[in-house]
Amino acid sequence: MPAAGPLYTVILTHPKNYGTKILTSATINYKINGVLQSPYLWTGNLSPDSTANALDVNISGLSGNNSVIAWTSNPNGFNDSFPQNDTGVIQIHIIPYPFGKAYYDTVCIGTIIKLGSSPKGGHTYSWFSKPPGFSSNISNPMDTAKFNETYFQKDYSISSGCGILDSFKITVVPDPFVKIQIDSSRAFERVFTAITPNYPEYMYKWRFGDSDSASGFSLKHIFKNNGNYKIILSVSSPDACAETDSITININEYFSLNIFPNPFLQKTDIKYTIISPAHVKISISDELGQQICAVADNLLLPGEYDTYFDAAKWKTRPAVYFVIFQIDDRVIVKKIVQLESVY
Repeated sequence: MPAAGPLYTVILTHPKNYGTKILTSATINYKINGVLQSPYLWTGNLSPDSTANALDVNISGLSGNNSVIAWTSNPNGFNDSFPQNDTGVIQIHIIPYPFGKAYYDTVCIGTIIKLGSSPKGGHTYSWFSKPPGFSSNISNPMDTAKFNETYFQKDYSISSGCGILDSFKITVVPDPFVKIQIDSSRAFERVFTAITPNYPEYMYKWRFGDSDSASGFSLKHIFKNNGNYKIILSVSSPDACAETDSITININEYFSLNIFPNPFLQKTDIKYTIISPAHVKISISDELGQQICAVADNLLLPGEYDTYFDAAKWKTRPAVYFVIFQIDDRVIVKKIVQLESVY
């Protein structure tokens, strides 16, 4: 009884020479379950009253009971004088092909691996591994993933005598390392970093608690409002390896101010954010306290703003200057340095 699998071979015909001359050729025709197959030209040197294996047929995709009919024609290129001996019928019963499987091919270290499938009556099973260390005699054992390992299963059908050795490799990968580090760059801005990452950068997913998200090892995020924000960093791979870290931060700022570049050659940008309506005035003074110019003087709504100081416009020379930032009744002073003369 051949086993049903991707491909197997059945010897279909055993032609016998009933004549008195040596048989050197014959056409062998056959049907499988009533479907005519391509004819086969047998050639050989078959003595009278002798038998030979003439036709090996590769069959795939069948199971259960199957009928095969074969017949010969044109022995030695002539019509047969005894056609009553030319046809043979065989019934072939094909049993399910023994098959072992694992539910994963790549897993995280420490994962419980489920091997094989439910047992079949009349079958015996034997498992072993390379490197050695695992063995079992049941159809669906389990093991703990410790390192890359190849599992082998021997499945044997007692009634049919059919057996197969199947194998599959389990690749074990480390758990992702996920840990958040936070640094402040300015009032509403934070720098978030994944510490010692061990997975690809695109797999590190950030959520900032304000509907924004991003991916990467290290990035900056600007919060638009004061409040508590839960920062979540997660890594999840197709191999079912997953890890998460989270931390809650508090943003409690009235405004932010950033001046760049500083030192500068001709221009420097003055960027600022306010979270409530306010009167904002920004002026530039020299080291003696003399005001050179006012670059902003407005009643502003909450939001992000950007202005600049242009040394060429105000004809300043290389020196130290001061940005005086007034927001309602609060005053902040920042030093800036002009490096070159621009007029």
